Amino acid sequence: MQFSAIPNKTSALASTPDASIEFSAALNAWLAEARSAISHDPRTADQYWARFEVLLLRNDSLGGNHNETAVPCCGLAPWQRMRIMRHIDANLTNRLSTVQLAALVRLSPSHFCRAFKTNLGCSPHEYVIQRRIARAKTMMLETESSLAQIALDCGLADQAHLSRLFRRRIGTSPSVWRRGHELRRLEEPARNRGVVSAG
Repeated sequence: MQFSAIPNKTSALASTPDASIEFSAALNAWLAEARSAISHDPRTADQYWARFEVLLLRNDSLGGNHNETAVPCCGLAPWQRMRIMRHIDANLTNRLSTVQLAALVRLSPSHFCRAFKTNLGCSPHEYVIQRRIARAKTMMLETESSLAQIALDCGLADQAHLSRLFRRRIGTSPSVWRRGHELRRLEEPARNRGVVSAG
C-alpha cells in the first residue's frame, strides 16, 4: 500500500483559508486510508499514525511549538507517549525491549525509563506485563482459546508464565478467574429474570 500524496503546505501552518482546507482534506483522506489499513495491515497503519504525528506537530495542531526532536525536561512528550503505547499494544506477541522502545522515541534507554515512569508510574517492563495481562483477560472472556494459546498470543513463554504473572498481579490463577467470570455470566440471566418476576 502506498501513502497518498500530501500537499507541500504541511511543512508549515496553513496561513490561508484555502490552504487550511486543503491540509484538512489531505489529513482526512489519509485517516480514511489508515483506518482501512488497520484491519489488514497493522504495520502500514502504524506508519500512517507516525507520519500523522509529524504533520500535526509541524503544523502546531497539538498546541505549543513542540516538534518531534524536542526532548521534554521530565516525562515523555505527548507524541512519544502515544507512539509507545500504540506500538506496545500492536506488538504484544513480540519481544519488547527497553532499548527498542527507547529508540522509537529517540531517547537513550536510561532517559526513556525515567521519563516513562514519570508519566505512567511504572517501568516500561511492568507496563508491558500489565498490557499482556489485560489482553489475556479479554481473550479469556471473549474466546474459547486454551490458556496455553492465550499465553503465546500475549507474548508470554507458556501457560506457567501466564499463571505466575497473573497470580502475582490479580491474586488468583487464570483458570479460577476465567471460571468465576463464566459462572457470573451464566447466572446473570437468571438474576435478571428474578428481578422481572419480582416486579
